[in-house]
Amino acid sequence: MAPYAVSTDLVWSLARPCWNAYDSSELMAEERGLCITRVADRAGAAWALGSAELWEGRHVLRFEIVNSHKNSGNMHIGVCDGSATSARCPAAKAVGGTCLTFHPWDGCLYEWEDWTQTSCSEELKPVPGGELDGDAMGAVVLLFIDMQARSMRVAINGGPPTDAGVRLPESVRPFVRLVHAGDAVRLAQWQMEAPPVPPPEHLPLCRTMATPAQLLAAAQQVADVIAGGLTHGTGHAEVISAEVALATVDKAVAAARGELAAARTRIALADPPYQMVEERKRIDAAIAARAAERQLVEAAVPMPVPAAVKSVVAGAVQSAVTGTTTTTGTATATD
Repeated sequence: MAPYAVSTDLVWSLARPCWNAYDSSELMAEERGLCITRVADRAGAAWALGSAELWEGRHVLRFEIVNSHKNSGNMHIGVCDGSATSARCPAAKAVGGTCLTFHPWDGCLYEWEDWTQTSCSEELKPVPGGELDGDAMGAVVLLFIDMQARSMRVAINGGPPTDAGVRLPESVRPFVRLVHAGDAVRLAQWQMEAPPVPPPEHLPLCRTMATPAQLLAAAQQVADVIAGGLTHGTGHAEVISAEVALATVDKAVAAARGELAAARTRIALADPPYQMVEERKRIDAAIAARAAERQLVEAAVPMPVPAAVKSVVAGAVQSAVTGTTTTTGTATATD
């Protein structure tokens, strides 16, 4: 397997990708924030940043060009410095940071000193198969990001990845720069390297090696050691006991990490991911039923009273007033 191949070694990240930093007078986010569209029809470009800030690990970002003016691909797709001020507090006159982008029109990679400016980029190198002028719409741009090596590779429509040859900042965020009204890019997927999961057969051993009471005692003993609880008079037996307690805590922590990693994998591979669809349907149905019931109660019309009931009630009232007892259709004097 190639080191940057998209495979089962990469799982869906628990953080949902979306465009969340942009000028709303220039751009509009749709599809729950996944698709960003240029709405302003005026000169100049508008930029947007994604919600994911990548600090470590390996990642794959998938961008899809939904629409492009004259199908030209005159836009920039890539990553920017995630720690820059304007990345967290976007404003019309904010000073941006460095940015590394792919330009579909000419198929080249560019490096920017300040992504908020219009003429501070430097052409780096072409990407094989990346010249998309006339074929931009529907194109897929994959960014392979390795934050340990601080490197990025770019692949177009399933082609081979091309190393940008530029060292990334300490953190990066997804970035897009749109020029024409109607241009739209979807941040379709964000994959990240799966954390190592201990083999399942090891987990029961870690779980059963100490009872909760023993684990609490071991944790307290380790805490005492951290706080300097061992004195110069501590003997060999006490040191061994502390080492055993530390090993107990280490194995318990490893087991817990394994459980969390396994849970993360189960959640990540859910279909569809991170959506409790059936549960949501049941909740929505219950809410609709309650609303319909409430509507019926509020709109209810008083029910007609039977004539026989009216007669009995009238008789009771007459009896109370005149001192007579009324049977059905007959009034008799009381003693």
